[in-house]
Amino acid sequence: MIMFVISVHGRSGQGVETAISSLAKAALSSDLYAQAIFFPSQERKGSYVWGLVKMDKNPILSKQLEYPDISLVFNMNLNIKAIVNDVKEKGIVIFNTSEKIVMPIMKKKKIKSYSVDATGIAMRTINKPIPNMVMLGAVVKYFNKLTLKSVKTVIASMEKEN
Repeated sequence: MIMFVISVHGRSGQGVETAISSLAKAALSSDLYAQAIFFPSQERKGSYVWGLVKMDKNPILSKQLEYPDISLVFNMNLNIKAIVNDVKEKGIVIFNTSEKIVMPIMKKKKIKSYSVDATGIAMRTINKPIPNMVMLGAVVKYFNKLTLKSVKTVIASMEKEN
């Protein structure tokens, strides 16, 4: 496996930092090396936040930012075009929406897009508009290097902490 990068984009309060941390922990429990990088906002709740998780079979020595293979978009009011433009060719973008998203840049770069109503699912299951864990489930479906078991283990450990 060559280094694999997942980016997560959302608004503060949507669980972006928790998603990044959980992805890194799940990668570690899937016998991968992982590095999580989070870029918080200095503003109030609701401002743009994002981060990356780098995963590899070998130790990750670089702190350099990399273009993502997969991008998770928690909030559709962000600059979607810029986020999609950064995704590697033949990458994947998973959107938190029930609508199908089609953009010319995705066709040009052969980027696959998937839509998941993560906020709706979260509201129905935990009664909170926090899409992060639902989006992690979507990552497991489309990225076979992480197992559902590893993600469930991370979520279970979070429940004990909280």
